[in-house]
Amino acid sequence: MRKHNFLDDVVHKSRLYMGVVKAQTHKKMVPVVANLYVTGRCNATCTYCYVEINKKPKREFSLQQWKKLVDDLYVKGTRLFALVGGEPLLYPKIDELAEHIISKNVYLNLATNGFLLDKHLEIARMADEVSISLDGDLASHNLNRGNRNFERTMKGIDTAIEAGCKVRLCTVVTRHNADMIDYLVDFAEERNIFVTFTPLIDAPDLRKDASEQLRLSDEEIREFFLKLKEVKKKSSRIINSFANMDYMINYPVQYGEVIWKNSPHADYYPHPCPYGRFQFLISSVGEIFPCGIMWNNDYFEPKNVLDVGLDEALEHASQGLKCQSCSFANSVDWNNVTSLPWLWYGVKMTVKQSFGKRKIPVLSEVS
Repeated sequence: MRKHNFLDDVVHKSRLYMGVVKAQTHKKMVPVVANLYVTGRCNATCTYCYVEINKKPKREFSLQQWKKLVDDLYVKGTRLFALVGGEPLLYPKIDELAEHIISKNVYLNLATNGFLLDKHLEIARMADEVSISLDGDLASHNLNRGNRNFERTMKGIDTAIEAGCKVRLCTVVTRHNADMIDYLVDFAEERNIFVTFTPLIDAPDLRKDASEQLRLSDEEIREFFLKLKEVKKKSSRIINSFANMDYMINYPVQYGEVIWKNSPHADYYPHPCPYGRFQFLISSVGEIFPCGIMWNNDYFEPKNVLDVGLDEALEHASQGLKCQSCSFANSVDWNNVTSLPWLWYGVKMTVKQSFGKRKIPVLSEVS
C-alpha cells in the first residue's frame, strides 16, 4: 500500500469540505463525519476517559459488519471516518478495516495512544491524520494517563513522524497539565506537527469522581484559554481557533453544564450544533450518539444499529435533541470549517504538514 501524499490530502480534504458545505446548505442530517469506536479495550489508564474501557459486551461488530456500516455511511455522505477506541489498534482486524475505508478515497483519522504504531505503520502512513494523545511532559502526562505512559507515547510519536505520518497531538486539559501550553507548542514546533486542546468530557460512573477531581474551576479554565489565545498569536501549531477560545472564555454557565433550548442562555451560541447534524459517534456495540457529551449522561438514550438499522439509529441521534450548546467548543470550529479564515488555515496547515522540515529530538532530550 502506498504512502499518503499531498494530492491525497487535497482530494480528501476537498471532499470533506464539500460534504460539510452540502450539509450546512441543505440544513438536514448528513453523516459527513463518522467516529467509529471500534473497541472498548485499551492498554492505557487515562483517569478521565469517557468510554467504558475494557468492558466485555455480549456483542460487538464483526469486521464484515464494520465494512457494511462503512459502505452504508459512505453512500449517505460520510467523507471523514475516525477510528477511535478504547485503543483502535487493539481491534484485531484494524488493518483490514482501515484499508477498506482508504479504498473509499475519503479522509481517515486514526486516533491512538501511539503504543502499537510500530506494528501498524502501513495503515498509519496511509491515514490523512494520526491523532496521538499527549498531555504534557513526563510528570503531567503520566498523572493524567498512567505510569510509564509517556515513554510509550513518545516512542509512538517519533515512530509515526519518522515514517512520514501526519501527526496531530490531542491534549485533554486538567489540573495536572494546565501549565503545559508552552511545552506542547514547542514540542509541536520542533516536529512540524499540530496540537488541539479540549476540556474534560463526563466520565462513566466508575471513573466519575476521579475525573471530577481533575477538572479545572471555571476561573482556571478561563485563564487557560486566555493564555492559549496569547500563545496562538505567535504560533500556528494550535488548531483551536480564536472563536473556539473566545467561546470558552465567555461561556455563561458552569463549565460542563449544558445550555438547553429555551433556557435563559440559549442565545449564547444560537447556531445549530454540528453534532447530531453532520457528526456522529458509533460505539463498538452499535449504539449511535450525537456526541461525547451524551455518552455518559441521562440526556439521551441511543438506539442500536444492530437492533433498528442504520437509518433509524441515525435519525434518532439527530432528532429532538433539547440541547442548544455546551462547553465542548469543537462545535464552534466545525461550524466555521467552511469559512474563509478556516479554509486558509487548512491550506497553510496542509502545506506545512507536507513540505515543512522536522527536527526530531531523541527521547532522552525531551523526557
